[in-house]
Amino acid sequence: KYGYINTKGKYVINPQFDDALSFSNGMASVESGEKWGYINTKGKYIVNPQFEFAASFSDGLAYVKSGEKWGYINTKGEYIINPQFDSASPFSNGMASAESGDKHGYIDKKGNLVINYLYVDSTSFYDDGYAIVGTTEKKYVIIDKKGKEIGAKYDGIAWVDNEFCAKQDCYEIIYSGEYCDEHDTTTSVPYCDAYGCLNKAYAGDYCLDHNHLE
Repeated sequence: KYGYINTKGKYVINPQFDDALSFSNGMASVESGEKWGYINTKGKYIVNPQFEFAASFSDGLAYVKSGEKWGYINTKGEYIINPQFDSASPFSNGMASAESGDKHGYIDKKGNLVINYLYVDSTSFYDDGYAIVGTTEKKYVIIDKKGKEIGAKYDGIAWVDNEFCAKQDCYEIIYSGEYCDEHDTTTSVPYCDAYGCLNKAYAGDYCLDHNHLE
């Protein structure tokens, strides 16, 4: 069973749950009898177990699974966005990635579709207002909150230490979507393992530097 301890290692909520997540906004998602609900810091249920899964709260909402669909609830357990998605993700910066019919798009906190279901994969929006999406060409690209693609498509893009890192089968540098002389900038851009780091410069401009990859 799962319970919760304080910083001294003492139980403040005794082990009693089949599974449990971390506290967020004074609430934690816990599983009991194959259903998920939410408890407060005293271990009392504030949303009774009723979901197939219940995620931690983010941006004031949590995504939950009811039957075969996913929706979003507030801290009172009330549906703000009814279950309708094939998969869901946490809200971040006012938007969340959701899946419908094997394609990913983005919704706002009212459930409005703000970026169409176009992608085979997607991340949440990071603090700088950009997200990574997978395209049908098995490539990855960065988009802004309007769905505009930033820069070129790559074999892989990751978010590492607050920087975008791109993986490609060749070596190149891209600045503002245009190729430039790598000899001018190779020393100014750090590396991330097999990825080269994509650093935000200014006014939406980017510079990408990545390693030779097989």
